[in-house]
Order: sequence, then C-alpha cells, then structure tokens
Amino acid sequence: SYVFGYNNQYDGTAHGINVIAPVGATVKYGESVGTYELTSSPQYTNVCDKTVYYKIEKAGCTAVTGSAKVVITKADLTVTAKDKTITYGDVPTNDGVTYSGFVGTDDASVLDGTLGYDYNYTQYGNVGDNYSITPKNLTSTNYNITFTVGKLTVNQKEVGLTWPNTHLTFNGTEQVPTCEATGLVNGDEVGVTVIVAGEHTSVGNYTATASALTGAKAGNYKLPADNTHTFSIDEAGMAGIVATGFNNTYDGTA
Repeated sequence: SYVFGYNNQYDGTAHGINVIAPVGATVKYGESVGTYELTSSPQYTNVCDKTVYYKIEKAGCTAVTGSAKVVITKADLTVTAKDKTITYGDVPTNDGVTYSGFVGTDDASVLDGTLGYDYNYTQYGNVGDNYSITPKNLTSTNYNITFTVGKLTVNQKEVGLTWPNTHLTFNGTEQVPTCEATGLVNGDEVGVTVIVAGEHTSVGNYTATASALTGAKAGNYKLPADNTHTFSIDEAGMAGIVATGFNNTYDGTA
C-alpha cells in the first residue's frame, strides 16, 4: 500500500490524505488514534496541521494502521491602498484598496477585522506628494497579509479674489488697486501682488492682474484663472479754493 499526505498553501479547496491499498482491502479513517469510523479521508479546506489516521484490513492479513498529515499553510495576500489626491486643508482620506492573491471565489468578505488607514499627513500639512496611505487592521486565518502603501497627494487650494478699491483718484503717480485673497483656511495670512501693464498714471481705465501670492503659507494656495480686474483713475477735485465777494461804496475802480 502507499500513503500520501498533503502539504501545500491554502487554495480554497478541500484536501485529505490518499491511501492506495491492495486489491480487496478496505481502508477506514479517523481523526484520533484507534478510531476508524470514516470510509474516506476527512477533508480540510482552511489552514491547518492535521493528523489523519487510517486502518487497512484484508481477509487473511494482519490489519495495518498508520497516519499521515494534512498541512495547509497560509497563502499570500497583498492589500494596497489606492492613490488619492486631496486639496490643502482637507482631512486626509482615501479611495480604498486593491487586493492581490485571493484564491477561488474568496473576496474581502473572508477577511477579519475592519479595514483602516494610517496617514503621515495631518490636516493643514503643506502641499506635496510625499505623503503615504497605509492600510491596516485586516487579519485572516488563511492568508498572510502584506499591507502596501499608496500615495497621498495634496494639491494647492484655489483662492478667491476681492478688489475693494477700483476707483482711484489722479495724483500724478502710477497707482494700482489692492486685492485680497479669500477662502483661506487655518488662519493663514496670504497677500496678493498686483501688477498693471504699461503706463497707468493718467486719468483713464486700466486692467490690473493678480500676479502672485505672498506669505509663509502662500505655497499652499493658487490664483484662480480669472485673476484680472478693471479699475479707473478718476479726475481729482479742485481742493483748497475759496471765493470771496465784494461789498463797499463806489470808488471809481473795478
């Protein structure tokens, strides 16, 4: 007779031992010594290290007993965080994970635990693409789980622009209107640099352009596509003039 055990990775199917007995012999199996109540080998699907006992009987022959092992080891499963892009000021978040290594009809439902994530980015961290998303908390009887990081990219937040003074008074010098950035978060202080092309001293209408953002946190923000605004330099009033009349008796002069 020949006896074969089983030793391999989990594959989602059932396995037992295989006994090839002489013609006319019967084989019975059990899961404990001296107990042979099964007519076929017990089958195991999940990760295990089991000993199966057998007894071979044939008329006129001495019964033969023995055992063989069924060893099923864990399969490898990789859980990878999907890359995610957020905007400066957002709470760190994710787009879930992908799985590689499931066998048969297995899917995420066979795993234990609740999928979670670790981030090396905290809210209001600076813009960049050197942040990671690391999945965690999943366990399994049948899989060795490897968690693989995904990339978290933080993009600049677009500001709004307000132009509080677009009517300036002629003073003989070049003038530009002021511009303020709106939509800032976390108490950030960001200024706006404004430029005007060409001569802008004379009375008339002009176009101002918000050209850059300034301040320690300026790198976390970007200007909107619509970053221009019209303004005017208006005529100055005649200030400081006093008119007096004349009231007296005739003296022959004008």
